[in-house]
Amino acid sequence: MTYTEGMNKKRKRLTKKGWAIGDAKDFLGLSDEEAAYIELKLALSRKLRQRRARKKLTQTQLARMIKSSQSRVAKMEAGDPTVSLDLLIRSLLVLGISQTELARLVFASHFTYEKSNLKISRRKRTMIKLKDLHLNYIANEAGEKTSVILSMEEFRELLEDIEDLAAVAERRDEPTISHEKLVAELKKDGLI
Repeated sequence: MTYTEGMNKKRKRLTKKGWAIGDAKDFLGLSDEEAAYIELKLALSRKLRQRRARKKLTQTQLARMIKSSQSRVAKMEAGDPTVSLDLLIRSLLVLGISQTELARLVFASHFTYEKSNLKISRRKRTMIKLKDLHLNYIANEAGEKTSVILSMEEFRELLEDIEDLAAVAERRDEPTISHEKLVAELKKDGLI
């Protein structure tokens, strides 16, 4: 019997006896967004602890580097809810994490959360095409188009496309890696 089969059998047995089966999200009544946010903070906390240990720094040494206290660093590494994302990210940057590695970490935490909730989507979003927009125009007295009206959904998609293009332009000089190498690195780091 495989591990999964054993777990399924155990779940059925517990359910028959009146036990409710769920995860921390269900137990705490968290929305998908709240659960994803918590997973992100925990991923950043784990990475901070790994980075600090790899650099052979004590919590006190890191605290001095980020102008904080040892107890705050301990809370950061423990995933304490009072620690802000800002402080976690700034601390990782102080420890030398690249923007690319940070982006991978954010992606991997989202992927891990989605995978754990069996909601993996294979849909690839493509950039919105001008011909697919449902545009309305505002014209001046001369009949010249002066403004565009579009739905909020299309507006958000366009903003996302602009942000994607800006990120590509900003990173155009960074070295690239293959998809296979990215997946291998994420596996090596224990993120997938």
